[in-house]
Amino acid sequence: MRIEKLENFGCYVLVDESVLCAAPILDPPSKDTPVSWGEVTAPQSQEFLDTVNSLFGTNFKMTDFAGR
Repeated sequence: MRIEKLENFGCYVLVDESVLCAAPILDPPSKDTPVSWGEVTAPQSQEFLDTVNSLFGTNFKMTDFAGR
């Protein structure tokens, strides 16, 4: 499974079977705090999705998400 760090959006992302998941970048990083992954249901912007799409070869749009 491939994980990408999106510093501009403050999160890590992964795509698992067409499901977009994200986890916050912790500041400061801690090896004692587990990464909390969650399914993206309300993306920040189409710019965020365009970044994910360019990295993973996906075609996510804002209308694909229940929270929008």
